Amino acid sequence: MDIPQRPSRHAHFLPAERWALLLEFDKCLDYGSKSAFYRKVQVTRKTLKTWSQDRDEGRLTAPGENPAVRAERSRMSGQDQRDFMKLERENAALKLKLEQSVATVDILKKASALLDSLAKSASNLQTPEVTEEVVEPQEESEGWPAWLKPKNDEGS
Repeated sequence: MDIPQRPSRHAHFLPAERWALLLEFDKCLDYGSKSAFYRKVQVTRKTLKTWSQDRDEGRLTAPGENPAVRAERSRMSGQDQRDFMKLERENAALKLKLEQSVATVDILKKASALLDSLAKSASNLQTPEVTEEVVEPQEESEGWPAWLKPKNDEGS
């Protein structure tokens, strides 16, 4: 393909020429070929990047393609936008719930490890013998109410 040349650095390329230049630029795969292309066409890297973004976003269309048709295909309807926003909110809520669940699982793992270490250390220690102390009842006092006084098995 014949690469269009600019008569001066201030001349503009038509949209069809921009499209053709982008197609040629996409074919530059060898080391240094893109830089050579910039020099040959007399455009800057930023210019081709802008054209490429315009092509990707639908502002620059192929020759013969109706720009209105392409823009219409890429645009979402109002219902689609509402559904999309609803799904975005739902996704954010689920991500938050997932983070909370992961944090809960981490805490439970740490608690389990702590309880295991306590159980191991308790089993390693010798348990002292437990002696039961018998509490002797105190003598009755006259100031105590009847319900608090111990029952006497002999007198009843």
